[in-house]
Amino acid sequence: MDYLPSVAAAAVVLLAVWSATGYQHHLYRLPEHRVPQPRTASVVARRAAVALLAAAAAALVFRPDHYGAGPATLTSAAVVVLAVMASTDLERRLLPNRIMYPAIVAALAVTWAWPDRSAGELLLGGVIGLAAGAVLFIGGELLGALLRVRATAFGLGDVKLMALIGLLVGWPAVVSALFLGIIAAGIPALVMVLVGKGRNVFAYGPYLIAGAVIVLVFPGAFL
Repeated sequence: MDYLPSVAAAAVVLLAVWSATGYQHHLYRLPEHRVPQPRTASVVARRAAVALLAAAAAALVFRPDHYGAGPATLTSAAVVVLAVMASTDLERRLLPNRIMYPAIVAALAVTWAWPDRSAGELLLGGVIGLAAGAVLFIGGELLGALLRVRATAFGLGDVKLMALIGLLVGWPAVVSALFLGIIAAGIPALVMVLVGKGRNVFAYGPYLIAGAVIVLVFPGAFL
């Protein structure tokens, strides 16, 4: 019976993410992006993978002797939002403002609700995430100019995502979350260089989100 909340949370998050990713095209601003993709095997596989990983994270959040019901529910809600963002970035290489800005506002509104990090730590995490994102964005733009590449892997959506991650995990855990995400993103970047596609770009957000979710699920290890 101790694991019943974990099982229930996993089921709810699985259904929520699966459903939300089926309607994520409504989050995009441009009309051409709002046309739903055909339900191909790759699209279904992407949705299933994102939903299953989010469900696994929610199950761990509700594990026995971890958070109380309130913080665990907030963390699971954050996982759902981040999972949908990862899906949109994988689909269109976009992190839509229609989900980003409400998520940032919500993260600011619940800074008082976490038992293991203060509002001050969360606000500082948001500032550090924003600053780190700005540095990476400027660096990416300069590198793109040197390589004469118009599109770069790191965009303004990623800057806002890093600020959101900071608001969710706080200081000093934001350093670990971003470090894990950047290291994870280095793997496909290295592979692309090795196969001669170093100028190609890829979705950076899912890797940052993976780092954030790891820290959200195991907060004590990164405080």
